[in-house]
Amino acid sequence: MAMSIIRVMMFVILAACVLTILVSFSHTSQIANLVPSHVHGGHTPLDSGVMTRLLEFPNSMKSVERSLLALEKNIHDLDAEMKGKEPAAAPAPSGAAESPSRSPDTGTAKRWRSDRRCGKNADPLPDGKPAECDPTGDYACCSALGWCGNSKQHCSCKGCISYKEQPQAVSLPPMPPKDGHQGKTVVVIIPFRDRESHLILFKQYWRWFAEHGRSPKTVKNWVVYVAEQFDSETFNRGWNFNGALAVASALTTASPDIKADMGIDFDCAVIQDIDYLPEKGVDYSDCDVPMQLSAEIDRYNWKTPYMTSAGGIVSMSLKHWRKINGFGNNYFGWGGEDDELHHRLRLNGLLYGDCYPYCGKNDHNMGKPGQSIKRPKKGFGRFSGKYMHSANHTKRITDSRAYARNLEQLKEIGAGGGRWKTDGLNSLAFSIVDSQEDRADQDTYGITYHHLKIRRGKKPFHVKDVPIAIPPGFCQSSAVVPDGWVLQKLGDGPIPWDLEALRRRTASFAADGECTGAKNANFLLVDRRQQVAKIFHSGMERMLVVYLRSLGSAMEDALIVADPRPADEIHQAFQKSHAFAEPPTFYCVCTSKLKKGGSKYSVHQGDHCSGGGWDAVDGGVWRAYAKEKPGMKAITWCDNEKHWTQIMVKGASCPESWSGLKWVHGGTFYVKEGSSFCTGTRKTEAEETSFSKLVAKKNCGGDGFSHDMGFDPAPSPDPVASVGICVGQDSSSQKAKISMLDECDDGGFSHAGSRCSGNEGFDFALPVEREHKVARVAPELGKSLRLCVGFRKGKDRAFVGVDQQCETLQSISVDFKVPSLLDIAASTPSSSTGSTSETAPLFTIVEEQVLCFGFLCPHVLSSLK
Repeated sequence: MAMSIIRVMMFVILAACVLTILVSFSHTSQIANLVPSHVHGGHTPLDSGVMTRLLEFPNSMKSVERSLLALEKNIHDLDAEMKGKEPAAAPAPSGAAESPSRSPDTGTAKRWRSDRRCGKNADPLPDGKPAECDPTGDYACCSALGWCGNSKQHCSCKGCISYKEQPQAVSLPPMPPKDGHQGKTVVVIIPFRDRESHLILFKQYWRWFAEHGRSPKTVKNWVVYVAEQFDSETFNRGWNFNGALAVASALTTASPDIKADMGIDFDCAVIQDIDYLPEKGVDYSDCDVPMQLSAEIDRYNWKTPYMTSAGGIVSMSLKHWRKINGFGNNYFGWGGEDDELHHRLRLNGLLYGDCYPYCGKNDHNMGKPGQSIKRPKKGFGRFSGKYMHSANHTKRITDSRAYARNLEQLKEIGAGGGRWKTDGLNSLAFSIVDSQEDRADQDTYGITYHHLKIRRGKKPFHVKDVPIAIPPGFCQSSAVVPDGWVLQKLGDGPIPWDLEALRRRTASFAADGECTGAKNANFLLVDRRQQVAKIFHSGMERMLVVYLRSLGSAMEDALIVADPRPADEIHQAFQKSHAFAEPPTFYCVCTSKLKKGGSKYSVHQGDHCSGGGWDAVDGGVWRAYAKEKPGMKAITWCDNEKHWTQIMVKGASCPESWSGLKWVHGGTFYVKEGSSFCTGTRKTEAEETSFSKLVAKKNCGGDGFSHDMGFDPAPSPDPVASVGICVGQDSSSQKAKISMLDECDDGGFSHAGSRCSGNEGFDFALPVEREHKVARVAPELGKSLRLCVGFRKGKDRAFVGVDQQCETLQSISVDFKVPSLLDIAASTPSSSTGSTSETAPLFTIVEEQVLCFGFLCPHVLSSLK
């Protein structure tokens, strides 16, 4: 029954749009509530009994076009689609392979097919070679099953091939002209993200170091670039450095925001880790040859980690940075970019160091250059992390898939590959989202700071376009407050990156005079792609930056709603409205081989191991809370940094010493009593084999381990009230798709309909159209789309029309307006009772307990859907 209804719907939904829908879904209701199974005839209204929550369609034709799906599947593929398979290819005319079209730019034959089949599972191209995917299009990756798309199943799986067009290497412009400056000018570049507490301490320390670090002074001018990665990707240390070096040296090919007059004449450029600071005696002006300034690090017993290390704090002249083409741009996560730096120096004949500090007594390699990067003599390369111990360290968030890709790049260059020639400064592409200069320390200490927020790709990202909605009466006591909603863009001027700045900007929009309500206001940061939001309040200062950098489009994906109420009252209002979620997160246990045989174990936050030699344990993934919860017990893992081992203990604290070793708190999770998992501990005479294990068994005893405790995972969370639905058409208006997943632009259709089976289905409800008191709305933000289903003249196939298209349709069966930005903002619960004038919230508040680079952690969001 459900299958036949879906078939009818697939014929009906042939609109040239992609619509994001907020739905309340029921496993027992039918998709027929959207489109009647008999489409001919008069008007058939939607079932009013399910009108409790809807949907946000895109609020402008621009966003419809931006999300347009070109769908290659016809209705007869639906049976395979429902089984989770990719659809069979449509047969080519006369059994022949489809001929590739011609490129309009070059006239050469394209290497991809219009039906998006690719690889060995598709018919070959006329030259006999496999079809590829459009490298410049939205679906540039070929899945193992032979479909072009852009999801992880297309781009990152085993057997997948990515044809994404990489930035092309270009000739570098000339270096900045000499300015005749007296004394040395040194550029210090700090790859940065989410370490504000460290930055404050760094500035305090650098004043001392600039004044007393060398006697006599060797540096007259310090130009410090804080290069902040402004996206939600895994951290990329080398790319951040390249970006700041491009700005300092006026590398105009790297970004349209760099102008030739932005470059400065400097003597050395240094990559600086923010949490390892130099002791007295380190000479930052020493860069006649590439120099690893951090030759003695406290963490490594006052050595480098290994002889060929080129990590940490490294200084070079601009000439040498350009000769090696900077860092590689594609080392995501922690590790790899510094090892590649060693090879870039090696391949360019710039290794001037010998075996120091790993030379043995009478070592024949002593004094022979070419083995490592040059290092200062002993006593003049000391760096310590002790100065940052008072700051909260940012937990390193890793990705095993990124780590594996990093290893592949290292293998290539280690074997003498030439990728470095086209991957680096000459292929760099980014935009500058924001740039701020701080000259407060210039006169006294000779230090100037430039804080850059940079974003991968040259497409501009304008924070000024983010919409903000301000409710009636927001300013409370002010008599000049408009009696209605205000909907504006953030606008020009300094970007409000923190809570106080956003309050001031909001007050300027809401009233011509004093705005009392803005002084303690909080804000709902809505991600319209996911229909979820978080509350931005005191104590969450970085949330606004994380939110903004996670957006794909400032105008199309964002909505900020001002709210004068305390955060707790906002929480209660959404909880009463059943639009609040506080999901557990995923944890996993991983294993690594010991040098003398056997395995050690390590708990990682997330649903997969973080790489670096750690492999997944069968069944070793569970849900748990990161904060204390009623009815849950605490289990803590404690880290030993000497042997990289862990012990598991009950409660939320770690012993300072156990088995003769020091232990530090690694993390705590909260789970139920049970026996799905167990922990056990082994204590031996050898330090490196004394640790705990955690496995998916009832008992952990044996092999020297004692059984300590068992636990069950936290229960799966209830799904949020809203999910994403995509509907659309292909260019011929003959093929359609429906999907309930977040990746609405997945060209492979491998998940469409997979949540419905048998007589199950889902329905969605339209909110009652309401008028809102409006005081001031920016014209481009106030639009609301009309959506209709009817028939074009002379056609017997139903058509979904948008706006003016509806005027040309006949026998219209469905006709409604899509909620606007103002509708979404106005659906915010107005009190702790959850009353919203009979309107349910069109978004859900999510309160996460974990750290990630994005506004919403992917594995947490997927658990809610």
